Amino acid sequence: MSLTNVTVAVCTWNRVQLLARTLQEFTRIHVDASMSWEALVVDNGSTDGTSEFLAACRPDGFRLRWTTEQRPGLSAALNRALAEREAEEPPPTWSWTHASSAVVRRNATAMASACRCQSGASARKRARPAVVSL
Repeated sequence: MSLTNVTVAVCTWNRVQLLARTLQEFTRIHVDASMSWEALVVDNGSTDGTSEFLAACRPDGFRLRWTTEQRPGLSAALNRALAEREAEEPPPTWSWTHASSAVVRRNATAMASACRCQSGASARKRARPAVVSL
């Protein structure tokens, strides 16, 4: 199993259509072959079919993981994302951004650029997660 260099945590609640567009935009991200990245979706108790969408989703170009958090609120969803990722090695470094549909592509492009900027073995030893809230 290869090291995941970047984890993008996507926290969502009842926005399955925006989530679908976000994950579609993520398929357009191209990173160096030595890099790997994943989307970690935290469904914050959605009732709009988000869980069913995620169960059927098979994105191309990145790993997709998802979990649920029943405690309402962005803080609870972010804490769930942290708990999911913190349990893995190596321990991650986190950054966070709040995204609307207008900035999803810009954030995805910036993330891809950040991946391209990392080079050398020492940069690949540590994960670089980011968080997007929908």
